Amino acid sequence: PSPFSERELLKHGLKVPSYVVSNGVPPQFKKLDIKKDPDLKDKFIVLSVGRLAREKRHDVLIDAINMSKHRDSIQLMILGAGPIKDEIERQGQKLPNPPIMGYVPNEQLVNKYNIGDIYVHPSEIEIEGMTILEAMACGLPAIVSDSDRSATGQFALDDRFIFQCGNPRSLADKIDYWFEHANELKQARKLYLKKAEEYS
Repeated sequence: PSPFSERELLKHGLKVPSYVVSNGVPPQFKKLDIKKDPDLKDKFIVLSVGRLAREKRHDVLIDAINMSKHRDSIQLMILGAGPIKDEIERQGQKLPNPPIMGYVPNEQLVNKYNIGDIYVHPSEIEIEGMTILEAMACGLPAIVSDSDRSATGQFALDDRFIFQCGNPRSLADKIDYWFEHANELKQARKLYLKKAEEYS
């Protein structure tokens, strides 16, 4: 479902013809006018959605927020289910604002994308990155890792949205940049919405 996965298949000996066809973004994921809850209105919401597994590198994301100059103003939301949920919750307790965690069905997930300030996908391994497409379709800019085992780099607008895989300092610098450049982030929302149209 991505140029990355096609390259991997060819590299490992695929001989039959191949075609890249994205899974596409379900139509319920779209820009909505939703206000943050009162207890979140002064927080910069960093959102991450997906399976809670070791290769998704939530540890890097938590460490990055802990290193951020603006850590006191950041609220991390990690939405999903998986085998290391308890471990992530324990790691998150070191943050000034411990992560909001839990599984959210799609009909509620669209609201979360629409209150987020930035989406972060720290994963080392990703075949397509459907959650990034969902975030983009809601106008949420995405920071992704530069992992050569991930398809997510194709979604970054430019280098300001790419951090060094596995490096929390690199990710903290990207988060701080976008925290401090609200007008650029607002413009990036429009650009990500437009980019998402390629995957309708």
